[in-house]
Amino acid sequence: MSGAEQAASELLRSRGVDVDGQRRGRQNGDDSARNIFFFIENQGHRADPVAVSEQYRSLRSWVENALDMYKGELVSVLYPLLVHSFLDLVEQGHQEAAESFLRRFGSEFQDRGHRDELIALSSVSLPEHIGQNEVARLFRENRYQLQFSAYGWQLLVSFLRDSGGFFFLRILNEHTRVQIETVGTDPLADAAGVTVDAKATDGFVGANERTSLLRIPVQWGLLRESDYVTEDTEIDIDRAYLERMARERDAERAVADTTGSTAAAETKPGPAPSGKTPGSERDKASTGRKSGARAAAMSSRGADGTGKTSDASGGFLDMSQSIPLPRIWRSSGMLPSLEDLRKRVQVSANALPSVLFYTLLNSHGLVNAMDISNDGSLLVTGCDDSVLRLYKVRQELQNTSESDKDRGTNLSGEIPSLSVSQVLVGHAGPVYAVHTSADGRYCISSSEDGTVRLWDLQLGTDLVAYPCHESPIWDVRFAPLGRYFVTASHDRTARLFCTDRLSPLRLFAGHMTDVDCVSWHPNCNYVATGSSDRSCRLWDCRTGDCTRIFLGHRAPLTALAFSPNGRLLATADFNGTILLNDIAEGRLLKRFSEHTDAVWCLDFSQGDGSILASGAGDNSIRLWPVLTNTLDASGSSVDAVHDSSSLRVMRTKSTPVLGLRFSWRNLLLAGGSFRALT
Repeated sequence: MSGAEQAASELLRSRGVDVDGQRRGRQNGDDSARNIFFFIENQGHRADPVAVSEQYRSLRSWVENALDMYKGELVSVLYPLLVHSFLDLVEQGHQEAAESFLRRFGSEFQDRGHRDELIALSSVSLPEHIGQNEVARLFRENRYQLQFSAYGWQLLVSFLRDSGGFFFLRILNEHTRVQIETVGTDPLADAAGVTVDAKATDGFVGANERTSLLRIPVQWGLLRESDYVTEDTEIDIDRAYLERMARERDAERAVADTTGSTAAAETKPGPAPSGKTPGSERDKASTGRKSGARAAAMSSRGADGTGKTSDASGGFLDMSQSIPLPRIWRSSGMLPSLEDLRKRVQVSANALPSVLFYTLLNSHGLVNAMDISNDGSLLVTGCDDSVLRLYKVRQELQNTSESDKDRGTNLSGEIPSLSVSQVLVGHAGPVYAVHTSADGRYCISSSEDGTVRLWDLQLGTDLVAYPCHESPIWDVRFAPLGRYFVTASHDRTARLFCTDRLSPLRLFAGHMTDVDCVSWHPNCNYVATGSSDRSCRLWDCRTGDCTRIFLGHRAPLTALAFSPNGRLLATADFNGTILLNDIAEGRLLKRFSEHTDAVWCLDFSQGDGSILASGAGDNSIRLWPVLTNTLDASGSSVDAVHDSSSLRVMRTKSTPVLGLRFSWRNLLLAGGSFRALT
């Protein structure tokens, strides 16, 4: 049986037709099924420009006049038929007819989120262009997902068969995957009982796949500090002081041994009843004072300094099920200091953060990526000429009084300025992403050459070159605690690496096109990836499996960010749309759509994460309200805020925002490359 006959058989069986009986009938002179097979095989593959245009117009008119209970699902079939009809016309040499067809019927999809895809398709004029066009390859290499009620699908197939739309029947069979929802036997009851959302599949991800993943629990709770922090004592902070104290104790013990027990009693106190020396008691008291001060500073901000208690953040992560985490010193710079916690500003809708914006001149078109250190003292850019440029901030406070310096204020009005301190050379292609470690000592970069390089910013040299992919790497991110990093590549995969190994630990495969952006969950056990297939996936680093799929975008994703409590995930796309998703329940909470250009960076405020900041190519930074009370009494997410408008818009003169980050004290740091006005 040919492929066309199989296609016809599937369609006829969906209507309850006895295909085997029809074939037996052909032997007795019944030609009804033979005619269907003949038309699909001989006319379904031949794209006659006039017939295709007329059949599509007829189908669109029929859908618009359908009953409202079926119109939602029937409308979803128009766009994939439009795209594949256009590509078939191009493949068969009807370039002018294909262009006219796309221009005539594509305009109605401009306002439905497909504007960029249609613009990309308009550049396809030759059959050779189809394999080079990203949108065309997306449709040709993957099946478009459609969801229908049982009766709605029967209506569509019947209309196409009766109107001679075998060309569209072939497209549906070869390039789509239809999910039929069957509830009962009464067609009207089926239609009333099944709610079909055409956006639920988002084109290339089926509803069944999303639903099955929702059964997998996501451990989004935070880490306990005791799981990864090694507390410092006053001696531990200064290693030289530790060695000096050890030598003094050895000298005292030597003197005590030579002068006898009596002299020792006069020169050195004896051990305490508990066996501890006074020195250790002094260290303990010092440590206790520091711990008490830190606890007091954190008490107003919630457990772990995040502004959330353990109950509000889904409990703590079970370390027995966590990936191996590095142990870090309290004074290593990887964590906010006691001073940072004490001076952290509580931001909210009524107390918005201040912004420090860095503008790079004479560099527009040269800078591809930008990142700013947590304290704002370093700015790193990845450039199109294959180098990284490191800028250090000069703060000139010569005219400031000592009391002003202590308070961190600058009454002289002088603004910090940037100066190029180093140019880091190593990559063999344009640098597309840079990311600094939490302590600002290391930086990681990715390039078109398929490598990731680890840089020591103090030495100004690269330490390791990781051969991660054979394709360009669009994004790379350090884990919150260091040691691990994840890459996003043109080869449709994301890969998890450890800094002490050249080979990947995990390979995350599932996206249908390029993986454009990545982000780490605060507990370091999950990674989110955004792709040009307009979906975001959440991956479990322990198993390498996908645990959530977030849909709703109509353009490639450009930026991702997790909330400090680990419950929310913000995603942004090339059209300027931002979606706020609930990780645990896998559903959309809010939509922000005020940006008019691509959103390149996102970040939540420190502490309770009540403010989401976004920077975009429309020369603006916008601050958005976030659901602060995410959970109700039962643990389910609640829509506490329904207003999706921005709290404030801060515009630059002509500088697209490329990098953005909240400092540990909740100062919003941002930067971009000035674009000359024309």
